Amino acid sequence: MLYRLVVLLLVIVSVIIVISENRKPYLSVFWIMFIVLIPGLGIAFYYLLGKDYRGRRTIKTDERMHLDMLRNQAVGDAVLTRPHSDKYQKLADMMHKANDTPLLDGNEVRIFTDFTPMFEAMLDDIASAKSFIHIQFYIVENDEVGQQLSDLLIRKAAEGVDVRLIYDSCANLFVHSGYYDRMRKNGVKVKSFQKFLPALFNREVNCRTHRKIVVIDGQTGYTGGMNIARRYRDGINHGAWRDTQLRIIGPAVSQLEVSFLSDWRFCTKELLDDPRFFPTQTITQSGNNAIVQIVTSGPMDEWNTVMQGMVQAMAQRAARMVSIFFMDAKLRRIRRGYKVFPYLWERNALTMTPKEFLDILHVAERLKDTPRHCTTTKRRTESVAEHSWRISLMALLLKG
Repeated sequence: MLYRLVVLLLVIVSVIIVISENRKPYLSVFWIMFIVLIPGLGIAFYYLLGKDYRGRRTIKTDERMHLDMLRNQAVGDAVLTRPHSDKYQKLADMMHKANDTPLLDGNEVRIFTDFTPMFEAMLDDIASAKSFIHIQFYIVENDEVGQQLSDLLIRKAAEGVDVRLIYDSCANLFVHSGYYDRMRKNGVKVKSFQKFLPALFNREVNCRTHRKIVVIDGQTGYTGGMNIARRYRDGINHGAWRDTQLRIIGPAVSQLEVSFLSDWRFCTKELLDDPRFFPTQTITQSGNNAIVQIVTSGPMDEWNTVMQGMVQAMAQRAARMVSIFFMDAKLRRIRRGYKVFPYLWERNALTMTPKEFLDILHVAERLKDTPRHCTTTKRRTESVAEHSWRISLMALLLKG
């Protein structure tokens, strides 16, 4: 009897917490049903994976405003109040209001879709650093690729350059600690984001960082989808790894620095507000003059800014996006005029039913000019459908 009362009390308290978080209705209904129907598993899974972290911030509001002020001083006249085309005005305004990230003019941007040239360029830029190097990756593995990076960071630290590295503790759970300790012992300031075991016990195990950011002397930056691991260079069983990374020179690098310093504050409780991290930016006058708006989003943010931006961009039919997950809600927008090219691997990143998988492929098969490396044969499709494999789906959305 006492056991039933305790379970009932836990269920009632958990349901009240779910409702009070004021999240999306379908998520609230899902968690309430899970908790009520299977109390033990439902409550455990909710506190481990479903808790809303929007009440907690990576950085205090006044501290973030201070970093934004340093950014504004650095970028100067690069801030635009309006994009060059009215087509993007609503999107730019929404991102600015939700994320306090202005449009920044005068950037030089280079796009990489292969890891090797990106990594070589990044190592060259790091080697030329004079003041500081700030690096954040979801995955930093102890293979030959990771060793190249760590050796260079240790060398730059020995030269007197201020070097910092953030990695996600959960994604690198099986990387030997000696890899990071070696960098620490040689002058590199290394911090893990949200240590896994404490997070497991304080219900924040699902609060991770997937950001990939490199800032060199406040002038050159990298961001995108590539991590530091051999598989990004060599691929896996079914072919080359397709991802995208940007190299940015110009004012937008200051916004990347704001993001890095905010996460550093969360990891260390240390606010780095030295003006040298925000040097005065020069507006690029070359032919490669890009307007950039850096937008961040995460489980601790009040708004799902990146998702809102994607939906707004698709609504304006002005989207070029790369996304590793594609659910049915997004598929409905694809049917209204967007192209999706699936890239398939057997790695476990997303569980899809055969019907969902075939539904996406049928959309793709109706498209013309599908790139050769994106083609999937009917036999392969039927095999995937029959076995309901766990797959990772990399979808490249291009305006139709």
